[in-house]
Amino acid sequence: MFNVSMLLHERRRFILGIPLFVASMLGLYGCKSLGSPPSSADGGAGGEGGCPFRPPEPQFDLEIRAEDGPLPKDTRVSAEWSAGVEPPFVLSDPATWKTLDDSVNLVCHINRDMPPPDDLSVLACELWTAGAVNLLIEGSGYVPHEETLKPVFDESCGRPIPMDLSITLLRPAQDGGTIP
Repeated sequence: MFNVSMLLHERRRFILGIPLFVASMLGLYGCKSLGSPPSSADGGAGGEGGCPFRPPEPQFDLEIRAEDGPLPKDTRVSAEWSAGVEPPFVLSDPATWKTLDDSVNLVCHINRDMPPPDDLSVLACELWTAGAVNLLIEGSGYVPHEETLKPVFDESCGRPIPMDLSITLLRPAQDGGTIP
């Protein structure tokens, strides 16, 4: 009798387990039938809608050069965006050489352990913003470079795409004088 009741108990478990097994298999089949994300998802299905996970990064990476040599010692980079005006970076003033730890969104990469450079050919800066930025770059002997930087959006993920920009400071056009 003991064996018969045990067998009936096990049979009941087996019969009740069949629907769970079938549901599990259908669930697995349903997940497999979805297929893989499209190759245009830029890196896989790491986020919503196939958007990849991205660590925090600047919206704009800038490379600033002078047209005909090193940057002027008084090169000044200013930025203004919807959250306000950023403290400017001035190449000749180490007090303006800020980092993200200083709660600024305009960061220029310069060796903070050295005095201001005399012959810097490229100044790399980052703008950590979330929208359009009014950028002004000035330096003695060069035409001020003024530009509104506008982010490009990834429509499929609904977020801006980080951009690399190269900016060259230009000398003023030479006046040809009057015609005789």
